[in-house]
Amino acid sequence: ARQAVSLGDLHVLTADLQDKALLQLSERLQEPVVVSTRRFGDLVLNRKLHWFEGKAQWNRHEVMLHLDPDEDGGIAGAIKTAESLWADQAAWKRKVEQFAVYHLLATKNDDWLAEDEREFTPTAFKRAMKLQSIHVYGDGGVEFWDDGSLFGNHAIHIHGTLKGGLTDVDVG
Repeated sequence: ARQAVSLGDLHVLTADLQDKALLQLSERLQEPVVVSTRRFGDLVLNRKLHWFEGKAQWNRHEVMLHLDPDEDGGIAGAIKTAESLWADQAAWKRKVEQFAVYHLLATKNDDWLAEDEREFTPTAFKRAMKLQSIHVYGDGGVEFWDDGSLFGNHAIHIHGTLKGGLTDVDVG
């Protein structure tokens, strides 16, 4: 309930700070939104970034998994994409590593070697890559993010689609 308070010629509306319905609604809106999956466990909505996230095992290493909601806010399509990706993760790991080597090895060796650092072989480059997160979209899109240790804290970002394969890489 609101009430008017007069301060001379100034009239101010005050809010009843004990409005229980508003307080309950506020508390409910702050509760985490969680989607539980069999393969990936609980995925929690990150309200600031507008995606669901959790941790998952990718080729025996833990990575962050981000699932981008569809226009309706659901993540069923992204979960389906992620399940397809995880079902063939050994092949996708090879694809990601080969794509990165093909597109970035020369750049690393020509422009990004630290003082006294030896040139990288393709095998050494693959070993040095540390996949940090995978972002998945309901339309089949995927993004792989490396931790940035190869390029002075600039992450390797590789993206593509399940059907079309890997299409682009950048360092940033």
